[in-house]
Amino acid sequence: MVAVGPSFEVRRSRVEKVELRDLSQSKYANPSGKWYIPSDVAGALLLRAQIQDGSLEMLDRSNRSAVEEVQIDGELCAIIISAQHDDPGIQFFTPNEYSQQIASMSYPSGKVIPAHTHNPVRREVFYTQEALFIRKGRLRVDFYSQEQYRTSRVLGAGDVVLLIRGGHGFEVLEDLNMVEVKQGPYAGDKDKTRFSAVLPSKLKFD
Repeated sequence: MVAVGPSFEVRRSRVEKVELRDLSQSKYANPSGKWYIPSDVAGALLLRAQIQDGSLEMLDRSNRSAVEEVQIDGELCAIIISAQHDDPGIQFFTPNEYSQQIASMSYPSGKVIPAHTHNPVRREVFYTQEALFIRKGRLRVDFYSQEQYRTSRVLGAGDVVLLIRGGHGFEVLEDLNMVEVKQGPYAGDKDKTRFSAVLPSKLKFD
């Protein structure tokens, strides 16, 4: 048995499937009919959990690339860097022309990075690109194209997402702390347009 919450537990039959018991009082219940459970269940970081005919269907992080590009209609909308990503050396995930650059750097103990300063360079920024660093908890990111829902992803501690273009919204699934990084100078609400998001009864995670 693997404890999931104060009022129910799951029996693992295999990594992709678990059986649920006593769900009625679960703090992970969601009025939409979806159920979210902690990342340590079955030893995997879960992307989603959804009730289907009394069983729990899961997608775990091992089924996805450590670096995922979220593309909508042929356009790159986001880059997700999993907490599992640990390739050696420097790896940039963004092309040079992006106004927000993001990279992974992994070095052995004793590696020396030369001291340096950054020179003043004039740049033009037309669209905000923001990076979210998940420090603890779980966050669902919903992606939109022209205010229409397209797909979702769930991030956990150690994951990073760079939001490049398109619309996005969020729902906190577990108590969350995250760091947001975006370009300045700060423009207040001038750089965003809020819209009424309509989510389908069944979210997509592909």
